Amino acid sequence: MTKTQYFDRGNHVVEIITYSPGSRDVRYLPKPHTLGNAGPTPQLTHEPRVNRIPTKRRIDPEVQKAAVEEQRRRLGDKLESALTGIGLSQENYVAIKEELGLPPTCDCPARKEWINKVDAKYQISEKIDALKGFMGWK
Repeated sequence: MTKTQYFDRGNHVVEIITYSPGSRDVRYLPKPHTLGNAGPTPQLTHEPRVNRIPTKRRIDPEVQKAAVEEQRRRLGDKLESALTGIGLSQENYVAIKEELGLPPTCDCPARKEWINKVDAKYQISEKIDALKGFMGWK
């Protein structure tokens, strides 16, 4: 069951649509008198303005840290993007090795994983980012 409420907040109207406990949408609308003949005026609920602290779901800090760590692009990922950006993809690497008479193998995923593990252990990416920030690079 949805419940819609309107609250007068001076120069705008707040529309709160509650779908279920903990699930709602909030929209900020212009005052009804500024809409002209745009339709019926919503029924306004006048209540004192109260600064409410929104409730947040508590997430285990270890789980959150693991999720952030998983999403973070590590040095191996950045190196792969840089090499792919200049045209040296895994397929091109294998083709170049074939032309040079070397075995057409690519240990790129294993190498990338190893670089990412070293980066996670010694925080190399963070140090590079700090150095770039110090030097004014983006």
